[in-house]
Amino acid sequence: MRNRDNSGNHDFSIFSGLDKIINVVADMVDNNKDEMNINGVIKPDDHKKIVGKYGINIKLGPGDTGDINRMKSFNDLFDKKDDIPKIVIPVTDIFEEKDKITIVAELPGVENEDVVLNLDGNTVTLTAVKNDICYSKKVILKFIPDSNKLKESFNNSIYSVEIWKKE
Repeated sequence: MRNRDNSGNHDFSIFSGLDKIINVVADMVDNNKDEMNINGVIKPDDHKKIVGKYGINIKLGPGDTGDINRMKSFNDLFDKKDDIPKIVIPVTDIFEEKDKITIVAELPGVENEDVVLNLDGNTVTLTAVKNDICYSKKVILKFIPDSNKLKESFNNSIYSVEIWKKE
């Protein structure tokens, strides 16, 4: 048996972590149990003022998956659409020189025509959308850029832009 108190009950808090659930499943396997219900009460202590109740039902094995198939996904529960792109901050390097700054970003799966660079005052915003992924990176410069002096390049999903300082 793993992580049980002397009464045989699980000392279980919904906030205590995944490791306790893993231990419960390991106990189920050790004792040839295919289903277990864990219920409890969250009581306030000196540090937490949260109270509540929780209940978890764990089923093991290849049995009927009808209940699982009837469960709604989180997207259905919160009326979220599957077509919302995943937002990713690209791996980015920034090199500052005396008269310019160079921004290099990794944009896997993106083509040159998917990249949009926007200058707004001293803020540079790089975005690219491809295959339901939206890469987005915002860089705030310590200087006002010269919007007429930009040099962009794109090679093997690596985007680079040189932005010169305004004289």
